[in-house]
Amino acid sequence: MSKGNKTSEPTIWFRFQRLSVTQASELKSLVATVDVRPRFDGHDFAASIAITPDTDCNWIPGFVRDAGLQRDTYGVFVSVVTDNDTGIIRVPQFSVELAARLGCHIDVSYTVI
Repeated sequence: MSKGNKTSEPTIWFRFQRLSVTQASELKSLVATVDVRPRFDGHDFAASIAITPDTDCNWIPGFVRDAGLQRDTYGVFVSVVTDNDTGIIRVPQFSVELAARLGCHIDVSYTVI
């Protein structure tokens, strides 16, 4: 990185994008730190959980299975904020391994300020 350029470390979340009221309630009972909100379209709920290499994510496969979630409705979300409009983002290995284990997608948000 050039002197003066500032790029944040990637922030990682696990997101659920279409949860019913019942599923959202169940998720809240499993994870105290989950952020559950109504979706922008007014249908269902979205939830996100900040994760780090130390976060226990072993409950996620069982929740996904028991809730019968479609694969395209959950995944890893990576956010990077930078003042440089070019660069390379390396997604942290723990998040790649989690996505591979669950067979889900990884979305990346690269925001230039």
